[in-house]
Amino acid sequence: MNNQKDHTRPDEGGNGGSNEWKFYNHGLQLFSAIIDRIWDTVSQRKIQQVKDQNAHLELELEKERQLVKDYQQAMASLKEKIWETKAKDLLHELEQGLLERQDAYCSNFSWKRHRLRMVENHLFKMAQKPLARELNIENDLKNIFRNDCHCARFTNRDKHKNGSLMWDCMKNWEQYVKQQKEQKRAEWSMGATQPHQDPAGSRTRT
Repeated sequence: MNNQKDHTRPDEGGNGGSNEWKFYNHGLQLFSAIIDRIWDTVSQRKIQQVKDQNAHLELELEKERQLVKDYQQAMASLKEKIWETKAKDLLHELEQGLLERQDAYCSNFSWKRHRLRMVENHLFKMAQKPLARELNIENDLKNIFRNDCHCARFTNRDKHKNGSLMWDCMKNWEQYVKQQKEQKRAEWSMGATQPHQDPAGSRTRT
């Protein structure tokens, strides 16, 4: 009768319990492998999504950078054109003023008082212009008005043949404007403005 109550255990005789444990362990391993596979798949998908999002954001950021760069280049080009136009207008105004003054100086029919008024007006106009101050034009003009005594023949009708020192100064101003244009182009392209050097020390004095 004791034998009827003696049940077989996994570790005591018989293979039934052992097979059940093996099946159970195998099931756990299989389940774990499936979970790992699912997790890996989900993780890889998430990682790829993050990579795609980062790539998209980087592309958008690069577009923004390019837009900013294009805007800066456009602004630099606009500043350059504005500055160049002002410089050309100033040089033209200078030339016309010097032509009129030298023509009056060389004329036998021009009053000295009239010539002095022309000189004063010309100096006053240039003193009001920032670009003229940058070119150190006032000192050059005073030098011209004091020392340029060259006149063409009495029968001359071409104002451009009068004057000598004034034309040397005009060449110096034109050359300095070209140098400043290149310097400012580089500064504006870099988006940084560096302090200018003293124009009087960066070009030949006449």
